[in-house]
Amino acid sequence: MALHEINQDIDRSVQRLSNALVLTLYVAGALLAIATAFKGPYYCWDWDHEETTFTYGSSIFYFIAAVAAYACLHIARYLKKIEMGRVRHPWLWFAAFLGFLYAACDEMLMYHERLGHVLDKASWYHHLYIVKSDDIFVLAYGTISLLFMIFLVRELLPVKRALKYYLVGVVLLVSAGMLDVLALSALITRGIEELCELYSGISFASAFIIWGLDRARLAFEVWLSSRTIREPSSIPEPLPE
Repeated sequence: MALHEINQDIDRSVQRLSNALVLTLYVAGALLAIATAFKGPYYCWDWDHEETTFTYGSSIFYFIAAVAAYACLHIARYLKKIEMGRVRHPWLWFAAFLGFLYAACDEMLMYHERLGHVLDKASWYHHLYIVKSDDIFVLAYGTISLLFMIFLVRELLPVKRALKYYLVGVVLLVSAGMLDVLALSALITRGIEELCELYSGISFASAFIIWGLDRARLAFEVWLSSRTIREPSSIPEPLPE
């Protein structure tokens, strides 16, 4: 089989695998939403609470995104080394890994809520009350995260499909943050916020999985091509006269 035919088979296989994984993530999110809707009044009518099925679900998907980003880090380093794939700054993937790992832990352990309670006890802060205490931390690390996200766009640019999912994740995450800061308590609003957080994690995880698989495919095809070129020719040399 010719090398280009092998590459085409690899491309199709990677495409199918990425489609299957992304579909699995989104279906899992939909099933989680349905399961939450039937959990009872605590889940349906008071979405403002933490430690619900939705926050645990968001944590899981953020963790998947963190693991995928860590895998992308190693792929990006290899591609940077061989000068392929238009990789600029592999360390951005490590920043993404740390960011999503923190987000996963924050959803489960409520770091920024606890820091907000500490800030509430500070007497000097009461004179500056503008938004909820924990939102100070959300706005701070949210702003820093957005700056890193902008630079990460350049890394995702060669894989258009990954970039689309990534931008969807950014829009959903920003929307969830805005709804949280506005502190609207209506059921529909709280439900939309939680759904935005959940599907932002799914979208980010999907983007990183798609990028990682596609760039791993590229790295493998480059390696395969180099091996093919180095192999001695199978045509026997003519016998000396």
